[in-house]
Amino acid sequence: MNTEQDIQLLISAIENAERISKITSKKFEHLSQRIFMRTRERIGVTTLKRLWGYVNDTTTPRAVTLDILSQYIGYRSFDDFKRLYNADNVNGAPSSNITFGDCVYADDMEVGDSYRLTWSPNRVCIIEYRGDYTFIVKSSQLTKLIEGTTFRCQVIEKGEQLFLDHVYFDANQRSPLNYIAGKIGGVNYEKL
Repeated sequence: MNTEQDIQLLISAIENAERISKITSKKFEHLSQRIFMRTRERIGVTTLKRLWGYVNDTTTPRAVTLDILSQYIGYRSFDDFKRLYNADNVNGAPSSNITFGDCVYADDMEVGDSYRLTWSPNRVCIIEYRGDYTFIVKSSQLTKLIEGTTFRCQVIEKGEQLFLDHVYFDANQRSPLNYIAGKIGGVNYEKL
């Protein structure tokens, strides 16, 4: 049986792993995407909002949802999470924890912020944030993301692949593309 306390522990473990201090509506979209990227299972934004109490709803979460969330942070199932998380607690705090790499969220950027992205082999790209998750490439070396390319992105995480959507290489392009940077070894970033 799933107790509310166990569910809250799971939510807290996810927040710690994601380094989330304050979750916003837009961060639920990002979390839903990251869950899919890591588990290949989908959990909808509305379901996440219900679990976090962002939407008033007394619906009990399905077991499969709790299993997917547990798998996201490295456990086989919610039962496995409950058993191991509680066994791992020392004086009320976990002695170990899953954590993901350093990242920067578009939600936390200001229009005009610039970042230098690098990835193998010898790719360099300077991007500028335009607001509403949209970026423009200011300069680049050895990458398909040429100067003037625009794209959307919600988060840049060091050492992970960078997933870009709504990629437009020029103003005449009729339909957007998706692009993955850093397939080998991930992407690094620094704020300029």
